Amino acid sequence: MAALVEVGLATNKVVHVYPFDTHVAPHDSYLNDIRIIGRHVFVTDSGTGAILVLDRDTGAVRRLLAASPLTKADPSIVPHVDGRPLGGADGKAPRINADQIELSADRRTLFFMSPFGPNLYRVAVSDLLDTTLPEAELERRVRVDRRVPPVGGLVMDSHDTLYLSEIETHSIHAEDSRGRTLWRLTDPRLDWPDAYSIAPDGTVYLAVAQVDRLPGFHGGTDGRHAPYLLFSFHPGQGDPH
Repeated sequence: MAALVEVGLATNKVVHVYPFDTHVAPHDSYLNDIRIIGRHVFVTDSGTGAILVLDRDTGAVRRLLAASPLTKADPSIVPHVDGRPLGGADGKAPRINADQIELSADRRTLFFMSPFGPNLYRVAVSDLLDTTLPEAELERRVRVDRRVPPVGGLVMDSHDTLYLSEIETHSIHAEDSRGRTLWRLTDPRLDWPDAYSIAPDGTVYLAVAQVDRLPGFHGGTDGRHAPYLLFSFHPGQGDPH
C-alpha cells in the first residue's frame, strides 16, 4: 500500500503516515511531486495519471482527473537528448503521466503537466477542493496556461516567475507570468535538471538527475556517472554555480 510519510525536520522523526489504499493509488501508481497548502496536500500520480488531494486533518484522499486526457502523457512526443531519442532496450519512449506540479505565489492556482509536454495546465485550487464539483465540470475548468518543451522539473517563485528545466537543450529557462522569456542559461552539465527548491533567501537549488541516462531512457543501459551535481543560483545575481 502506498503512503505519504510526514517527517519532522527538527527531530528527524516520523510525525505521521497517511496511507493511500488501492482505490486512490492503484498498483500501477507512481506517486511523484507534492505541493502543500495548509492541511491539504496535492500529489501527482505519474504512473496512471491523476492528481490526489489529501486532507491531513481527516486522512481522506480524493483521486481527481484520473479519467481525463489532461493528466496523461502524449505518446507522440519523443524527446531527443544529445541527438539520441529517449527510449529503453525495446526502443520505446517511456510514458510518464502527470508529474510536475506547482502553486502560484498566491496559492490560488495549481499548475501541472506531463514531463514531455506539450502543455502546462492550470486549475483553481478552490475547484480541486470543492467536493461537490462533478469530475466532468472540474475537467472543463482546467485551462492551458502555456506551451512548454520537454522538461525535467519546474518551480515558481514569489513573483510568479516560472523556472523550467529543458532536457533537450541542457537549459534553465525563466518565464514571467505571461509566458515571456526573461532569460535562458545553457550548460552541458545541466543533464536533466530536476528537484527544484527555493530557500527563504530566494536562492534556487536544483539537482542534475541524469534521468536520460537511466536504462529505461538509455537503450537499456545505465549511463549515469559521477560527479552527481547540485547547482544553485539567486535570480538577478549571476549564473548557477
